[in-house]
Amino acid sequence: MHTLLDRGDRHERHTAIIAHELARHNIDIAALSETRISGSSQFEEVSAGYTFFCHVQPAGEMRHGGVGFAIRTKLLTSVRESPCAISPRLMKFQLNLEGGYIATLFSCYAPTLAAMQEDKEQFYDQLSRATNAVPFKHQLFILGDFNARVGKDFRVWNKILGHHGIGNENANGSLLLEFCMVHNLVVTNTVFQQADKYKGSWMHPHSGHWHLIDFVFTRQRDLRNIRLTHAMRATTSWSDHRLVRTSVFLTTKAVKRTHKALRMKRLNVAKLQDEATCLALQEQLDQALSGDDTGEWPQFKSAVYDSEATVIGFSKSHHRDWFDDQDVEARQLLDTMRAMHLAWINDKSNSSKKAAYTRARGAAQKRLRQVKNEWWANKAQELQHAADRRDTKTFYHGLRAVYGPRDSGSVPVRCALSRWFIPHHRSTRHIISLGRTLHSVLNQTSSFDPSVLNLIPNWAVNLDLIHPPTVSEVYRAVNQMASGKVPGTDGLPAEVFKAGGPNLITKLA
Repeated sequence: MHTLLDRGDRHERHTAIIAHELARHNIDIAALSETRISGSSQFEEVSAGYTFFCHVQPAGEMRHGGVGFAIRTKLLTSVRESPCAISPRLMKFQLNLEGGYIATLFSCYAPTLAAMQEDKEQFYDQLSRATNAVPFKHQLFILGDFNARVGKDFRVWNKILGHHGIGNENANGSLLLEFCMVHNLVVTNTVFQQADKYKGSWMHPHSGHWHLIDFVFTRQRDLRNIRLTHAMRATTSWSDHRLVRTSVFLTTKAVKRTHKALRMKRLNVAKLQDEATCLALQEQLDQALSGDDTGEWPQFKSAVYDSEATVIGFSKSHHRDWFDDQDVEARQLLDTMRAMHLAWINDKSNSSKKAAYTRARGAAQKRLRQVKNEWWANKAQELQHAADRRDTKTFYHGLRAVYGPRDSGSVPVRCALSRWFIPHHRSTRHIISLGRTLHSVLNQTSSFDPSVLNLIPNWAVNLDLIHPPTVSEVYRAVNQMASGKVPGTDGLPAEVFKAGGPNLITKLA
């Protein structure tokens, strides 16, 4: 693909199109090349069910290359470690398999043919070191855009090339084949007999010829696990590359992790604004709390939580973005574009079908831009309206929904010389300076006279505090609790006690 970046300052919507395309073809793991993004290195497309892991470059710097993975979210339980970027052109992650085995995958983006020889040697040196670090018992898969043509001379490159390659070998292809020879890898794209139209992954912009430059490699001993590797002709994500799909026979297994206490689901307290719902909740609580076994806090908490879950249920998280809000229309536009594209590639000599596909693609791009602009205009108007009426809760909730949480940064500390000092977590020198600053500020000689403690009067002990609170005191304390706050570990928000009725207050007292 050209890039994951959108024309605006947010790249998530290209990932939405890619995620829906991967879901349509039932692909579990995809290696991404030439992503060129900044910002968060991990983000999720909730509607399509994929999580993206990308190499992130600082904002303001040139974003050459960039690699990543798109992983089906339900498979994350089998990922041993979060995918890590070795360089802007190389990323790695490990997948846990049945039988105690591990699959190691690399996403690669090699320098182009016109790149300097030093850059090419540096890339293959990094890839060789990363490959050597993979234990031999692991299953190894190397995927990506290598900008190389390996040709079809299987007699010279025995066991590396299959009998069904295409094109001619070039200089980058020689480097790639030498790398495969050193590490006993096989080019799975050339193993399976199929038409040439299912082999080429990139069309030269001038000659119009299709070339194989996107590859999937594995160890020669693991070739038996590969079912098929071929280019997907009908995939369109406004990319100049076709999706190369590999079917592999692997059985994943969830990784055993350190047990953590399960977080209680958040109750849908918005339903408590309805009087009928409150009355139904009070009746349910009266039945649940009628027994004598609810006198202790664990039993009381469980009875209240279960009653709330039965009556009002749980709140559902909604991913708020312009693409997801217009998901139905966007899918229709993309499906129309795919149908036109498939009709054209099946009849390349038909100029009317090509023109129809071009019009459909242009109409989809234009409409998606309009939808995006309308969504942002409505969101800006909503935030402005909240700011005008000084509704800060709605205002900041809308900002977080659009942009996500923001890091407030480090708090500056004033040193002894009255200069502001900001500690940096990556600098040992700054940490040492901070320690000296705190030592000079905190470790001071005390001039306190302890005799003044005798002058403090002694107040009489308030014996009323030893008695348990009355029902009226509990009722007043419950009403003074702020609504709209995140509940504690018990999962019971303040709205539950306010709408629970007198019997619930009596039980609390």
